[in-house]
Amino acid sequence: MRIDFFILPVKPLHKEGHCMREPQNIKLFSKAQVSLATFLGAPIAGAILIGKNHKASGHPKAARQSFTVGIVGTAILLIVAFFLPDNFPNPVLPIVCVIAVRQWYKQVQEATFKTHIAEGGEKGSWGLAVGIGLLFLVLIMALIFGVVLVLPENVID
Repeated sequence: MRIDFFILPVKPLHKEGHCMREPQNIKLFSKAQVSLATFLGAPIAGAILIGKNHKASGHPKAARQSFTVGIVGTAILLIVAFFLPDNFPNPVLPIVCVIAVRQWYKQVQEATFKTHIAEGGEKGSWGLAVGIGLLFLVLIMALIFGVVLVLPENVID
């Protein structure tokens, strides 16, 4: 009998079509944590947390797809925001983003998260969720500031 020390055994959990690793070994982010990160740092921040959940659950391809969805969603958000009139209510876009990402989470991870918690798994860190949201807030603000500096004055007005 050959023992391979480099491959860790993984006990699959089969609940509602999801297969994940042993719940005690991983931490998954909740819908509230993903929503807060999205509110602070645009869809990309929420998508990063969803991707971390996918990766922790043993789905690296879904994690990469989540990152792509976050980039595309954030790009669309920035383009839409650029063309909105000045009198457009400020809270609308962040609220729409949070609702969209919450629905996405609900469809792809809510059942997995509930099973994970029910089986004794832990939640991800609120500090990490806030930190990722704030990091992307700063990065997006720097991007916007850089674009405003580069564009001619007549395009911005």
